Amino acid sequence: MGGFLSRHDKRIRDWMDSDDEEPSAYSPTKRQKRGSSHGPLALAWGVAEWVGRKRTQEDRCIGCVLSDGATFAGVYDGHAGSKAAAYAASNLHTHVAGTGALRRRLLDAFHKTERGIITSGIKDGTTACVAVVEGTNFTTANVGDSRCVIGGGSRKRPKATRCTTDHKPELVNEARRVQNAGGAVEIRGACARVVHPDCPLMLATSRTLGDAVCKRHPGLVSPHPDVTCRALTRGDRFAILATDGLWDVVSDQEAVTCVNKVLGDGTPSVALCEEAAAACVAKARKERTMDNVLVLVLCFLWNDAA
Repeated sequence: MGGFLSRHDKRIRDWMDSDDEEPSAYSPTKRQKRGSSHGPLALAWGVAEWVGRKRTQEDRCIGCVLSDGATFAGVYDGHAGSKAAAYAASNLHTHVAGTGALRRRLLDAFHKTERGIITSGIKDGTTACVAVVEGTNFTTANVGDSRCVIGGGSRKRPKATRCTTDHKPELVNEARRVQNAGGAVEIRGACARVVHPDCPLMLATSRTLGDAVCKRHPGLVSPHPDVTCRALTRGDRFAILATDGLWDVVSDQEAVTCVNKVLGDGTPSVALCEEAAAACVAKARKERTMDNVLVLVLCFLWNDAA
C-alpha cells in the first residue's frame, strides 16, 4: 500500500532545486487515492482543491500508510511561496514512523522538518496540520491555522468536533510569546498579525514551519506543534483536514454537514471521499473565499464483525 505525495512530484523536485517560483499556469490534477485497515477500522481518503483568487496554488497535502502501518494524512498551507509546503509534504511524515511515544515522534518530526526547510535555503513558510491513525487512536499535530475537524453524531444530526487549535496571534499565550521575543501583535488589514521591527513579514498566524527571517528571533513565530489524541468511537464517521481557505468562510459544522450529505447512508468509498471534499470546496467558493483551498476527507469504515 502507498499514498499520494504532493502534486506533480517530479515538477516539485525540479523547481525546489531552482530559484524559480511554481509556474503560474498550474492546473490541479487528481492525486492517487488509497485506503488502509486497522483491525476494526478501515480508512479511505480523497482530496479536492481550488486555487481561489491567487495566482498559484501554494497548498499541499499527503495521505499515506507509514512503514509501521499507521495511516498519516496532512495538509500544508504555504505562504510567500510554496516551497516550504512542498518540502513538508514530502518529508514530515518520513520522520513519524517508528517506536516510542507517538507524541514525541510527532514533536521531533515537526522540528526536523523545520530544520530541513531552513537549512535547504527555502525562504517561505507553511502551516502544518497532520493526523495519524494507529488502531482506533486518532492523533493530531498542528502549527498555524489549518484545521482538523471530526464529523460524528448521527447521519441525520451530524456533529462537528474540532481537534486542533488555530494559532492566531491574538490568542493570549501566543501574543505573550511574540511580545517576549521582541515582537508585537497588530491589526493590519482585516486581521491580527505578528510584526517585528527587524522582520519584513507580517504573518496572520503565530506558528509555522519555515519563514527563516522570522526564526532569527527565537519565539517570535514558533515551529512547535500542539499534539492531541483521542480514541475513535463508532460514532465518528470522518475527519476533515483543510487549509484556512475553507475555514475562513465555512464553519466546522457547515463543513461536516457538507461531507455528511455526500456520504449519506452508504459505505464510504474513495470516490465518495473525493466527492465530499469537492463539496466542501464548492461551499467555500460559494461563500467567496479569496484564498487557496485544499480539503482532505478521511473516512472511518467500521467493521461490524470486529
